[in-house]
Amino acid sequence: MTEIDDAAQVRAVKQELRGAIGDVAGVWRRLEDAVRREADAIREIDARGRSPVPVVRFSDIVGNSVPAETVAEIRRRGTALIRGTVDRDQITRWNDAVAAYIDGNGYTSQKDDGNLQKYFGGLSAKTPQIFAIYWSRPQVEARQHPNMAAARRFMNRLWRFCDTGDEATAGRMFFDPDREVTYADRVRRREPGDTTLGLSPHMDGGSIERWLDPGYRRVYRNVFSGDWEQHDPFDGEFRVDAREFPAPNTSTFFRSYQGWLALTGQGKTDGTLQVVPMIRHSIAYLLLRPLLDDVPEDLICGAARGKAQAILPQWHQPLIDAQVSIPHAEPGDTVWWHPDCIHAVGDEHRGANYSNVMFIGAGPLCAKNAEYAARQRGRFLAGETPPDFSPEHREKAYLGRGTEADLTDLGRRQLGLEAWPTDGASPARAALIREAAAAG
Repeated sequence: MTEIDDAAQVRAVKQELRGAIGDVAGVWRRLEDAVRREADAIREIDARGRSPVPVVRFSDIVGNSVPAETVAEIRRRGTALIRGTVDRDQITRWNDAVAAYIDGNGYTSQKDDGNLQKYFGGLSAKTPQIFAIYWSRPQVEARQHPNMAAARRFMNRLWRFCDTGDEATAGRMFFDPDREVTYADRVRRREPGDTTLGLSPHMDGGSIERWLDPGYRRVYRNVFSGDWEQHDPFDGEFRVDAREFPAPNTSTFFRSYQGWLALTGQGKTDGTLQVVPMIRHSIAYLLLRPLLDDVPEDLICGAARGKAQAILPQWHQPLIDAQVSIPHAEPGDTVWWHPDCIHAVGDEHRGANYSNVMFIGAGPLCAKNAEYAARQRGRFLAGETPPDFSPEHREKAYLGRGTEADLTDLGRRQLGLEAWPTDGASPARAALIREAAAAG
């Protein structure tokens, strides 16, 4: 599809949405006031030296003792940090092994992925800070680690994942919160003093699709009817039906959360993650902003096919004003953020040590993710780049690459190399497992 086709669709969609909303100006005034109040509250919390990003102890997840108010706050903010997800000694071994894998295979002497520049709008690092490796043994081990599975299970269960409040009586599950599909991603190793990796505020998981794709339109149906207060960012009913437009480095996989596992300590001054922690307000603002009269009729603010959804001062300044750093993360902590969460990376790493993470998101079992797994598993076996990323295939000949022999039973199921059992599953869960098996 050409850009002209996109522009024509944008004009038509804007007319349709304005008609559905009716009093666009009135809805906008209501939203703008709410965003201002929420942003003021976020800045006040941050100014007091606290973080508005909720923190959960992994031990509380294991003990089923996470306070209800913390759960509510995660759903309000759309992001969380889980303390102590993986043991520090294990993290040290993984961090050292990743460095040895990169250095021992001569990564920095090889051509890097230029499509990252196009997707994010320009990275100028002479030495890579994000490494396009996916299958090192530490990454394979981390994705299948039982503590990572428990953390993702907890986070996935914050979503509405079935058509009733009780999965035992559900007629349909939208996705399985307890069973994961592996989505292989990269690693970040940011050097002290680096000023090249800073990423402006953006949102992944589609840009122009949020307005043009029918599946996304159903996800945001309350916003697009003007009733944005009723939008539930954690309603999973139509999420797996949304479809992204194909482009390099654009995810075609349903991630209930993006995420990473900290391999080193990092905080506000270390060039790490920043978020806009008001998930309902920010997505409503983003979606409705293009409908105002000051926006050209064929433009969706910051959205373009094949690129991340940019959050720009010209259109989105009140959201940028609410951007804060995550709390200080220790080695073994994990950070999670909703697919609609606006996020950025600090411009400068002013710390004294490397700021390293493995990118590991949450991808619950569903037909969409099983279909992706079917395309990905052959890439794993061959050491090739996963389907959503530029096909560099640099790891095919790498020493120390993870192989099928490194997989546990859980890891095999997550990669789609072995079927999930249906023994003891509720009818709705069993049906979903069968649907996913057929898709994969």
